[in-house]
Amino acid sequence: MTPLIVLAMMVGCERTSPEDSGLEPFVETLDPGSMHLLVTRLPRFPAEPALVEYDLALDERWSFGLAAGGAQGAWRLDNGDTVFTAATLPPDLASSAVRIDAEGTLIWDHSELFLAGLGFSHGVVPTPEGDWIALDTTGGQLVSFDEAGEILWTYPFHETGEPGSPNGISVFDSPDEGTLLGVSLLERSGGTGEQALALLEHRGAGEPPVERWRWSIEQSEGTVFPHGPRFTDDGELLICLSSLGQVAALDLQGDELWRVPADARAAALSFPRDAVLLPDGSLVVADGAAELVRIHDPHGAFEIVSAVEVPDIFSVHPVVCAEGGGLPCLGP
Repeated sequence: MTPLIVLAMMVGCERTSPEDSGLEPFVETLDPGSMHLLVTRLPRFPAEPALVEYDLALDERWSFGLAAGGAQGAWRLDNGDTVFTAATLPPDLASSAVRIDAEGTLIWDHSELFLAGLGFSHGVVPTPEGDWIALDTTGGQLVSFDEAGEILWTYPFHETGEPGSPNGISVFDSPDEGTLLGVSLLERSGGTGEQALALLEHRGAGEPPVERWRWSIEQSEGTVFPHGPRFTDDGELLICLSSLGQVAALDLQGDELWRVPADARAAALSFPRDAVLLPDGSLVVADGAAELVRIHDPHGAFEIVSAVEVPDIFSVHPVVCAEGGGLPCLGP
């Protein structure tokens, strides 16, 4: 066990224990092989696997490396294909949307989506129509494209409100609300724009989305670095307030519902970039660009029950395995 993981476990022990709080201790109720966690890693030197897949016990099951660079945001399809955005560091700064099959064979690579390939894209998600939406972070816009790489529409944030650099995206398809997009926004270079979470209504049929609301993060809190919007199954929208060490949840009207950990425990997380609630209520966090942690009772004891070192971790995407394992999960 590495010193980093030991430190994380020690931090967990410093929180209120389940026994002291009257809460039940953590008991694993999920089959570790029933769901995998697909992690992306930022570009780094020397290059290491850009994508790593873990089971719920945080044992590595699969990985995929690039010749250079890393990945930011990924999506797993039912047939085992993986779509992600790849990026390389200067002096060869470039970005593209990539699709590989379950064996790691390249299906497509669309660098033409971004001006001169310089989008430094932070993620990609599918639409219900079978197309894709990528973040052009440098360009400050969303880009929708089809399998052939044809651009269907763009959504520049500076044309609809304060400019911002999109650095995270999540999609939610609801029979009542339609298809919604949650997008986190950073201030642009030079201090222009705002740090915010935007909710957009996806229109389909090749039309750009329409903004429903924007939750501006108070500048009095400093540069918070919002990351990793993530819809829950019941329609809450999670957002990581990275420099505060907290994860917040909003409803679909833009009202804040909760934050964890509480201010008194803010040191429990270093710099959360993405967070996912599992079916048992535990919280999985891509934290501090250094590790993946699983937290029992996030609204109470906030007990870290497992952690694995993942240098330069950026995002975590849950993949529900077929019964008994197998696609869309990869690895033994």
